[in-house]
Amino acid sequence: MTAAAHAPARAVEARHAQVYPPPRGKGRADRADLVAAFGWVSTAFAVTLYLADGALGKFTSLSSSLYALGVIAGLVATNAMLYMLLLAARVPVIDRAIGQVKATQWHKQLGQITVMGVLAHVLFTVGGLAVANAEGLWGAITLLWSNDLALALAAVVLLLVISVTSVVAVRRKLRYEVWHIIHLLSYIAVAFAIPHMFSMGSMMLPGMWQRTYWATLLLAVGVALLAYRVLLPLYRSWRHDLRLVEVHRISPNSYHLTFRGRHLDRLAVEGGQYFNWRLLDKKLWTHQHPFSLSAAPHDDTLRVTVRVVGDGTSELVAAKPGTRVFIEGPYGGFTDSARTQEGLLLIGAGSGAAPIYSMLESTTADPATTVVVLRASQPEDVMMEQEFRTYCAERGIALHILIGPRHEGRWVNSHYAVHTLGSLVGDLKSCDVFVCGPTGFIDAVVAEAQELGLPDEQIHEERFGW
Repeated sequence: MTAAAHAPARAVEARHAQVYPPPRGKGRADRADLVAAFGWVSTAFAVTLYLADGALGKFTSLSSSLYALGVIAGLVATNAMLYMLLLAARVPVIDRAIGQVKATQWHKQLGQITVMGVLAHVLFTVGGLAVANAEGLWGAITLLWSNDLALALAAVVLLLVISVTSVVAVRRKLRYEVWHIIHLLSYIAVAFAIPHMFSMGSMMLPGMWQRTYWATLLLAVGVALLAYRVLLPLYRSWRHDLRLVEVHRISPNSYHLTFRGRHLDRLAVEGGQYFNWRLLDKKLWTHQHPFSLSAAPHDDTLRVTVRVVGDGTSELVAAKPGTRVFIEGPYGGFTDSARTQEGLLLIGAGSGAAPIYSMLESTTADPATTVVVLRASQPEDVMMEQEFRTYCAERGIALHILIGPRHEGRWVNSHYAVHTLGSLVGDLKSCDVFVCGPTGFIDAVVAEAQELGLPDEQIHEERFGW
């Protein structure tokens, strides 16, 4: 075949690439691995600095060995706590690399390391000093009390309170606002621990590499928190001046909330992401609501869809148009930018349909290779059903609505019992799966995708919860 005969085919491919550009998510898993590696390397570096500054020579007696082990445990705990705070700063490059789900998982793991490390630090340090002190345990406590032990003890108590409230059974009994305030205590815990770090022993003396390392790390984390959790949200809320313009009821218990602002094209928000919304009303300003966008950003408007499930959401949908909004975000990596393949399978259940719809409007995937699945127990629970039907029909996108109980523990209902993720899309290996909804539902979808051999980098999830 001549080159001239190939020209029309190349022209068609070029036009297709312009309309449906290639996915941009390849390499995201590598970036997430780099973020994780940084945490391990920084911890190893902190311990290595301590050992290199003469600590290896302290493993000569029981008392000095216990004390050195206590210091190492404290260094590991402090590094884990600071790394956890760095994740909490929501630095955009980190946030997009790991996403909300992985960040939550890492927070829990780092919290466990922090608490266990602090407890080990206390036991080994006090034990080592007690063995070496003629007055035993009381002498060790007296010595420590003269070196900022009161503040250090307060930090330990705060960390234990945070740890207890993180247990699922306890967390479910707390209002989100109460839980959120308790977890802000982690900042105070770090502040209480800092004097203790620099007053104990010779490891933090001026000129020591350890002092330089910890001062730099503390400063970096502090600047990140101040910049991305305080100053940037204040600036964005002032600059974009978002205000509630409409509350539209779409079902007996669901509402669209539309916000209008300025220069939203410079906000760099994508469909599928979420904000923390705080309406500046006398009843609502203390309540922060993490809601995903339920429509792709359009010109000067953003939209969320709220299902009324309690006092907080019922007051929210009763807010008056014109109410100003304080925002934090956009957050999360549940976006088309994370897609690694040409095909796209979007699966939403319950309120999880909201970010799915905003992603659907934002994606550059070919409609011919895009499939949408909505899941609900009752017909009235299908959120935004008519919008999905209209949009998918106009674009030629396959839409499956599954209503009824889950079939034998799977994520499908009985009418779709013969189907798998693969049969719904045809070629699962050439697709990315995005799923959002209740935890059990997501777990079932992810488990099936993994059983069918789909790589983890092609599975994306967004979970509602705290």
